[in-house]
Amino acid sequence: MEQSFLRPHQSQLHFWHGRFTLFAIFLVEYEI
Repeated sequence: MEQSFLRPHQSQLHFWHGRFTLFAIFLVEYEI
């Protein structure tokens, strides 16, 4: 919990990175 409080930007970056990864997989799966 202290880590999140000290470095919140890392958690946010990780969150968006995961979202982008899922989106990329979606595009590949459906060949859009």
